[in-house]
Amino acid sequence: IGTDIHVYGIKVYNVASNSTNFWKAYHSVSSVSELFYFIINYISALIYDKYGLSLFLQMFIQSTLVFLGMKRYISNAPLWLTILIYQMLFYNLTLNLMRQGIAIAFIFWSFKYLERQKVIYFCICAFLSFFFHKTGLIASTILLMIYWALQNKEWLQKIFLFTAICISIVCVHYFTLTIKLLSHINPLFSHFLAYAEGTDFYANVSTMDIL
Repeated sequence: IGTDIHVYGIKVYNVASNSTNFWKAYHSVSSVSELFYFIINYISALIYDKYGLSLFLQMFIQSTLVFLGMKRYISNAPLWLTILIYQMLFYNLTLNLMRQGIAIAFIFWSFKYLERQKVIYFCICAFLSFFFHKTGLIASTILLMIYWALQNKEWLQKIFLFTAICISIVCVHYFTLTIKLLSHINPLFSHFLAYAEGTDFYANVSTMDIL
């Protein structure tokens, strides 16, 4: 279905299903799995001894969060149609980017708190999304910055937009350097070096490809 299933998906599930000590098992795969993702695999292994149940639970959680988010935000199109388009566009992809998919879906659902100006609740959700995948924290930070910019004057919004575009271009163009700097700041980012330095897809993507 996707490379990540073989990179960490089945590995995490096998560790969870064969574990006798939860924390010891989690720490053995903590380099490729956040806590909440491991818990999903651990629970599915207790219920049923096939990896398919873990995939089902992951997609169920993700699809439910997206459904609840769309139900709130989309009013000028049929809900069934928006869900169908989402599934056709992203279902296969999220079976590859499993942890990221759940984290982003969680952020998408929790955006309602920013809409209601309940920033603290949104920050709590952002913190929780981190335990599915680290990108949840990055996505929520970007949303918070956009939210802050929209609360200010128009000239400040333009400065923010210009700065964000420039930073994005620089980070993409110097992807390897960016990841190295982040890994020096926090070792949690060090395993992303494989994407930046190896023969992975992202190592061969140019700035113009991204744009």
